[in-house]
Amino acid sequence: MDALRAAGVDAVVRDVDAALLPSIAADPPDAVVIALHGAAGEDGSLQAILDLCGVPYVGGDAQAARLAWDKPTAKWVLREAGIKTPDWVALPAGAIHRARRSPRCWIDCWLGSACHSW
Repeated sequence: MDALRAAGVDAVVRDVDAALLPSIAADPPDAVVIALHGAAGEDGSLQAILDLCGVPYVGGDAQAARLAWDKPTAKWVLREAGIKTPDWVALPAGAIHRARRSPRCWIDCWLGSACHSW
């Protein structure tokens, strides 16, 4: 943010909360750089809101963001387009948390390692 301001850009930080829409309506930005991690910034929700408000933004559109957020679907689309991607397994929600509590899982799954030993 400091670098943008130092370059003369009138940059403002906005939170994705209840004040966002009134803020956009009162003072529409020329463009938005989405720098938000997690669902609100990555699942297409914010992009869809900005589209509805007619505000341009940097990055893929809402549909692309929704697709990328859904990793199994994104990998399937890549494969269907002929783009090589490693094999994968989609686990049900909560499976990693349950596996981490299992005595059979001795490698920390959160670090991206496989759970082995059974």
